[in-house]
Parts: sequence; C-alpha cells; structure tokens
Amino acid sequence: WTEKIFKDDAGYFLRITKFAWFIVMQDMRRIEWEKRTVRHMIELWCRAKHGGNTLCEECQTLLDYSLARLEHCRFGEEKTKCHKCAVHCYRPEMRARIREVMRYSGPRMILYHPLEALRYMISR
Repeated sequence: WTEKIFKDDAGYFLRITKFAWFIVMQDMRRIEWEKRTVRHMIELWCRAKHGGNTLCEECQTLLDYSLARLEHCRFGEEKTKCHKCAVHCYRPEMRARIREVMRYSGPRMILYHPLEALRYMISR
C-alpha cells in the first residue's frame, strides 16, 4: 500500500494507507457524515455525564437542534467544519452546550469511533 500524508488542524502529519483512505472517505454526503458524527459525540457525552443507554431529554433536544442546523446549513455540501465557519447559526446557549459536548467527546472519538475521528482530522 502506498501512503498519503496529511497535516491535521493541530499541525501534526498523519500517514495513512490508500486502503484506510478509502474506508475513511467513503462515499457519503458531508452533511450526512456530520450528522452521524454529532450524534456519536452527543451520545458519548450523555452516556458519561447523564448515564443510561438512551439520550436524556436535554441531550435529545441538543441533538435535534444540531441536526436541524446541519440540515439547513446555507453552505450545503461545500461547508467547512463548524468551528471554522464565518456564519455562526447556533443560538448562543446552544453553541455553548455543543462546544462543551465536543470538548469532552472529541478526544474520546478516537477510541469509540476511530474512522470518524480520522476522517475529521483529514477533512477540510
């Protein structure tokens, strides 16, 4: 396998094989991929902070809000990562909540959803 080298957001270089690249960058719309990623992150947060196997009402509300924001993103498939976006479409209180979730879940994604974490690191 030949390798591809990428530089992630933190300036680290990542080496992955073509096979891993194919698996990570599977044919999926960007919005659908982001919806799946935010769902996993909120599930990790809720399981750790609120317990249980299903989302609590507060986390379900945050998930529904996040999915609606992604669905109505003005940039569509050309969107960047939300934290790099010039337009902040979240209400301030929801933005604070999702930032807290992502701050907790982001580093743990490599353990629970490694391919999604890798895809996030090499995406634009």
